Amino acid sequence: VVLTPAIEAFALLPQLHTLQQQIAAPGALQDARGQSSSVVAVLAAGVVLLTQRSFLTTFCGGPAAPGRSPRSTARPVSSTDVAIVESEASSPGISEPLRLASGGMSLLKPVFAAEAQLQAGSYDQEEIRALIQEEANSAPVVLYTYSLSPFSSEATRLLTEAGVEYKEIELAPEWFLMLGEPAAKRAELGAMTGRTSLPHIFINGESIGGLYDGTPGLVALIESGELQAKVQGPKEESLFDNLMGMFR
Repeated sequence: VVLTPAIEAFALLPQLHTLQQQIAAPGALQDARGQSSSVVAVLAAGVVLLTQRSFLTTFCGGPAAPGRSPRSTARPVSSTDVAIVESEASSPGISEPLRLASGGMSLLKPVFAAEAQLQAGSYDQEEIRALIQEEANSAPVVLYTYSLSPFSSEATRLLTEAGVEYKEIELAPEWFLMLGEPAAKRAELGAMTGRTSLPHIFINGESIGGLYDGTPGLVALIESGELQAKVQGPKEESLFDNLMGMFR
C-alpha cells in the first residue's frame, strides 16, 4: 500500500519527460510550459495525498472506532522496566514504521535508478561529480534531502537530537519535482554509490548511505554508538604520542 504512490508517479514520468523535450523546442515553449506545469501540479498533489493516506492508514491504523477506550493492564514495575526506560531516554527514538517502509522502498531500487537517469537526461558527469565531492567536503556532516520526505525529516531530527551539526542541501520537495542540476546530482549519486534515494549522508566527505541503509547508514551508526566517533574522525596523534610510540 505504501509503495502505490511511488509506482503511480513513476508511470507518469514518460509524459513529464516528453514535456521537458517539448520545452527545449523553441516553437513549443509557451504551450509546453503550461502543460508541464499542469502535469507537475497534478502529479505532486496526487502523490502527496496518496502517500499521506497510505502511510497513515498502514502504520497508524486509521481513526479509532467511536465509543471505544484504550485497554490497559496494570502490572508491577520491575528494575528491568526502569533500565529500559532510561536506555530509551538516553538515545534518540528510532522510528520503526519508517524502518519498515524503508525496507519496502528498497524493493524499487532498480526502478528508481533507471528513473533517475531518465529524469536527469544528459549532463556533464565530471562537472556534477566534482560539485558533489566539493559539497560533501564542505562540512563534517552533509545531507542531500527532499523537503517533503519523511525519511529526510527523520534523518535531520536524529542528528539534531544526537547533538550533531550538519549542512543540509535540499535538492527538491520530492523526487518527481526534480529538474536540471538537482536531477543530475541525484543520478550521479547513484553512479557513485549505487543509491539514488534521499537522504544521502556524507560524514567527513565519505558516503555512509541513507537513513536505514548504506555503509552502514545513519541509524546503524546511532544504534552502535559510533556516530560521534565517526563525525569526529580519526584522532591525530601528538608529538608526545609519536615519541612514546618509539619506545613501545
